[in-house]
Amino acid sequence: MPYVQFNHMAKEDLLSIIAYIKTWKPIHKKVPARQLMVPIAMAYPGPALQASVDGNIRPPETDKVKYGEYLTTMADCGTCHSPQTPQGPDMTRMFAGGYKFDLGSNKVNSANITPDSATGIGAWTEERFLTKFTQYREEKSYNFNPGNQNSIMPLSILAGIKDEDLKAIYAYLRTVKPVTNAVEKFPK
Repeated sequence: MPYVQFNHMAKEDLLSIIAYIKTWKPIHKKVPARQLMVPIAMAYPGPALQASVDGNIRPPETDKVKYGEYLTTMADCGTCHSPQTPQGPDMTRMFAGGYKFDLGSNKVNSANITPDSATGIGAWTEERFLTKFTQYREEKSYNFNPGNQNSIMPLSILAGIKDEDLKAIYAYLRTVKPVTNAVEKFPK
């Protein structure tokens, strides 16, 4: 659960999520008591959990870079799109890809989404970035070939994001530190 990222969310966005969840039909199921491996304060020490959303402000959509950073943070893109260490994401190589997901039938690494031209999305145009998501707005684009063609990346869910929001994410990603990190998409 990306508590630290959600602590940066504007209160009105958090309240919108809560209102949306309350529209779901209840499912009556007994859920086992939560068993944390470590106390939550150890996983997210100090101010990370002490923050309050009361003072958080969503950047204006007109500031594409700041708004894109906000959306990227709320979507927690950095966790999956960063190499992992035993302590979690490698914060020195944020967005450089290489997080390996073992899906049972296959393995897939997350992509390098830094603006590195050789190994990331630095050579991508805004249109190519948008197409990566918008092509999944129709089910026929993704519901055809299980296995390596499908990955853990929720493209069909992210396809529902407004074009202007995707453009803001792209604008922000163009500003992050380029990291050279060639990622093998489907490792053995």
